[in-house]
Amino acid sequence: MNIRKGDAEYSIKEFQNYWRITKCAGKLTIEYKVAKDICRTIEELKQYIEKESIF
Repeated sequence: MNIRKGDAEYSIKEFQNYWRITKCAGKLTIEYKVAKDICRTIEELKQYIEKESIF
């Protein structure tokens, strides 16, 4: 699954205890892990990405 925020596109993969959010910027790949304690559903994760300035 992919989520867009502005010009950035993030690839999302769900694991048992966290979400892995990956962004490719040229030759650099940035990976974030968000605990499911923070975002239990994909909809909550989308809202989290939209409001947080780290993304």
